[in-house]
Amino acid sequence: MAQGRHSRAILTLPLLAALSGCAALSASAPEPDAGAHVALAFEDKPRPDVLSRSGPAIRGKETEAAGLWGVVSRLPHPERALVENAATGASVVVALYAGTPGARGAAIRLSPEAADRLGLLDAPVEVRITALRREAEILAK
Repeated sequence: MAQGRHSRAILTLPLLAALSGCAALSASAPEPDAGAHVALAFEDKPRPDVLSRSGPAIRGKETEAAGLWGVVSRLPHPERALVENAATGASVVVALYAGTPGARGAAIRLSPEAADRLGLLDAPVEVRITALRREAEILAK
């Protein structure tokens, strides 16, 4: 039993020596310039190469989930997307999911809240959908 403790101590000593050397190295690192400021800005960029569709959209039922969402058929995975009313130019960012869009020949079903922002009432309205990707930009001041 005593031999096991000694062997653990022998293995631990080199590890402690190495770690103490790391602390000495980090202490000698230069301090950053106090006047330098770096910030990140995130922006949604349209990515039609990922997803670009158009077609008639209908308003979802008031009893469906709240929020800004849309449903389209044959979508490989959920997307963050910009939906634009082709007639008015009004737009909204939605979470887009795969599913059965609905009746009346519509290719897209939108949540009531998203439909309100696009001015979509009872009749189907032509919309354009484009995938969005969030990209970061480094801002140095």
